[in-house]
Amino acid sequence: LENLISKDEIVQHVWPERIGDPQQIVSAEEIASLLYRVRKRIIGHFAIKAVIQKGYYMESILSFNLSDL
Repeated sequence: LENLISKDEIVQHVWPERIGDPQQIVSAEEIASLLYRVRKRIIGHFAIKAVIQKGYYMESILSFNLSDL
C-alpha cells in the first residue's frame, strides 16, 4: 500500500500549528471526526480504509447502475 498515510502525517498536514505543543495534542477523536467529515463528502466516489496500526488509504469506488451496461 504505497498510498498509506499515518495518523502523524494527517496531523502534520491538517494541524501543523499543534505539532510539538504538549498542551495541544491532537486526539484520536479529532482524527476520527475529520475522517467522518471527509468520508461524507467523498461518498460514492472514494472510500477511506483503515489499516490497523499503520494508517489510512483511499481507494476509488466504481459507481454505476447495472441498467447502464
